[in-house]
Amino acid sequence: MKRLIPILLWASVVMGQDQTITASFPIAAVAATPFFVSAVSKQQVNLGTNPSGQNSCPNDTICTPYAEALLSGNIALDFYAYSNATSLSLTDANDKSDSYTCANGSKITDGSNLWIGYCLAATTTAGAHVSKVNFTTGTTLSTVQPTSWGMTNGVLDGSIGSCTGSGTTTINCGSVTTTVANDLIIAFACTDAAHTFTAGSGYTLAAVNAIQGCVSEYKIASGTGSVTPSITVDSSTSYTEIVLALKANNQGTQPSATQYPNGWVSRICSENNTTGLATRKVQCPNSGNFLLASDAFGAGQTISSITDATNSFSQIKCGNSGGTDGWYVGNASADTSGIMTFNTNSTGDGTYTVYDVSGAPSSPNISCASYPNGAQSASSTLTVWNNGTSTYQSNDTISIIPTPTVGLTFAVVSQALNTSKAAAAPSSCIHDMATFGGEDLDGPSGTPGDENNGWMHCSISTGDSTQYAFSVSSTTETGNTFSGSVFGVYGSGATAIIDAANTKAASGSTLDLTVHATKSGATGMVGIAHYNSTQRTVSSVAFSNGSGGTSSFTQCTSCAVTTTSNGRSTIWYNTNEPSGATTIHIVFSGTATQLDAAYIEVSKGTGSFAEDAGGSVAGGTGKSSSACASTGTFDCGASVTTTGTIDVVGAVFNSTNTITACPQSANEFIWASLVWNSGNDGGFCALLTTSASAHKPIATDAGSGSTFNESTESLK
Repeated sequence: MKRLIPILLWASVVMGQDQTITASFPIAAVAATPFFVSAVSKQQVNLGTNPSGQNSCPNDTICTPYAEALLSGNIALDFYAYSNATSLSLTDANDKSDSYTCANGSKITDGSNLWIGYCLAATTTAGAHVSKVNFTTGTTLSTVQPTSWGMTNGVLDGSIGSCTGSGTTTINCGSVTTTVANDLIIAFACTDAAHTFTAGSGYTLAAVNAIQGCVSEYKIASGTGSVTPSITVDSSTSYTEIVLALKANNQGTQPSATQYPNGWVSRICSENNTTGLATRKVQCPNSGNFLLASDAFGAGQTISSITDATNSFSQIKCGNSGGTDGWYVGNASADTSGIMTFNTNSTGDGTYTVYDVSGAPSSPNISCASYPNGAQSASSTLTVWNNGTSTYQSNDTISIIPTPTVGLTFAVVSQALNTSKAAAAPSSCIHDMATFGGEDLDGPSGTPGDENNGWMHCSISTGDSTQYAFSVSSTTETGNTFSGSVFGVYGSGATAIIDAANTKAASGSTLDLTVHATKSGATGMVGIAHYNSTQRTVSSVAFSNGSGGTSSFTQCTSCAVTTTSNGRSTIWYNTNEPSGATTIHIVFSGTATQLDAAYIEVSKGTGSFAEDAGGSVAGGTGKSSSACASTGTFDCGASVTTTGTIDVVGAVFNSTNTITACPQSANEFIWASLVWNSGNDGGFCALLTTSASAHKPIATDAGSGSTFNESTESLK
């Protein structure tokens, strides 16, 4: 119904004498113009009753986080699909107790008993939300697409269009009639099989689940009258469709740099591979300027490439072979189709997730940390970094000093047992994994959803030193193995540890360290530990390949341990790395044993690094605490006092026993790479700091009072 607004029109008309005539005219109302904010697409699942130990989501319910924290007043619109002989009365209740109204559309006519519908919250509470759509009973082929739109008090403009079609490549049976300008028109449809889709003329795809064949599109209707959306399907199909026209009383809240200083996630698209394919198509329409693709696979399975007609993906350096690697596109171009092909190195099952980020830095840099094949004991949380629990290298969380900008981080964990259900740390993060009632505690099940794995993203505004961790369902289950990666996105003004590597050898006079292709002009730091009774030294460290820059490393001025008769340690650095170098060649003065080397690559936002301060401990013994007194398992390294506005500090330990944690859990050094070697273990840890003060690295030793040597070096 049109809203009439009285307008007073004053005029003078000559009618024999001057008269003043007052008239009132009605005009049609114009609604505020809504806009797209976010959408999530996840895999279909079969719902039921939770098994023992599973508490991630209520029975017969799909729990899906919205892509980003909802902004004040904006509406939430959750589309759903399910297979059941008869229609069900669904309910939706997010974790902020917002009120939803749900309605079914029509059942598809192909015999699969597939129904679709929607749940609408006309206004929402600001903050991170989890959509919880309850299907009231166990259903199959169930899915939810949570979306958010920039409009307040959104209400239906007339009736919804609900219909079915068959034997066609065009979805267009539904229509609505608008009564005000600027209505938000949304069409949601599900088909009979896996398909890809193309939006109709003037429309934009919001979300796609290509495996299940579900799609949503939208546009803003400039006028009034009948509207019939159209979606093209890649092959002939049966389908069921609903069309909604929504009008708003007021303009919604637009995401901006004020709420999200380093970008906001506008879409999350997830698909899984349970059919033994090495290649999987994912359709993720995107409109932002940064794309991140990650995976959660079994050990040894990785993404080998991603093909995309619009954007070119690059691999993130430290993605690990444990099954959680990452790919990205900086300065991405909008792709309204978003069809991507993921190619993997094997046919095992796994889940792909793509983030579409708007407002990201125009020239993004990437930092990362990884932990392959960790071992998790019984606990309520699963920490992506879990120092000292396996014989694999471990990195602490990504190290970023986001000055002068802030950073956006992403974490993913692939686990063999248990179910990740929430982001435990950092506290400001939004968890992105979907869970459901009836999900196996230890995935994947026949309809795996996110396969019990964890994803989260966070916006950080200070130096990032938090260990990323997920809450899990069971607090008693043991024997879980997992892999985790954390990726950071930051602007050109920030400083970050962007890559790392380590290696070892039983003996030799040379040692080659393989690294990812280096960044031109970045800074590299190599910590070296070795043993020999004839007092071998390190003669040279240099890149064997690459172009431009400087190949040779420089040894620290005062940090090398060369006076003891057994284990030695030293640090070498290069402040102008060549581009594309992949091998660091280390030469010793003669044959030595128990050779260990660890490398970090650092990108400085402005300017370059230079040597600041160094120190060493020769023949030290383990102490009882971080106060470094009495006898115990704390190996206290040399303290250095930094003088720069930003310093990177490295420390390498060489113990006659075994370094079990570097850094020690309470130590300020936050980046770790344990280098394991039977009989004489070394450990390397590092720190990014803006504090011009004393910094002391501490490692944990397996033996009390063990003898160790240590080198500390800082660059400013």
